[in-house]
Amino acid sequence: MLCLSRYGSMPPRLEATLFQALALIPGVRIEQGVVDAAGRAGLGVWKEGLGDRSTRRYFILDPGTYRYLGEQTIWVRDEFLGESEPVFHKGAVWRTALLSSVIVDRPGQRG
Repeated sequence: MLCLSRYGSMPPRLEATLFQALALIPGVRIEQGVVDAAGRAGLGVWKEGLGDRSTRRYFILDPGTYRYLGEQTIWVRDEFLGESEPVFHKGAVWRTALLSSVIVDRPGQRG
């Protein structure tokens, strides 16, 4: 699942096939209408039982092209880190968005 956020370059049809194959993995779920930090709604891909059980982490894909848009994490219960008060409350949301990416010829070069 982490490969979704490691954006690379591959032919669009191959990339779409890779993302469609994710739905065949046991425990992987797809939800429509999951929103990234830029306000774009997409397909939220998440896996049951992956990582911290106090959160649900979505990798958001464009519903037409399957391009990676960003991530959304939702706290499904209060999270305590040794404190008497929760650090994150149930329903808290954290989002990211990938707005652009380019391929460059050398490290440090900007597109």
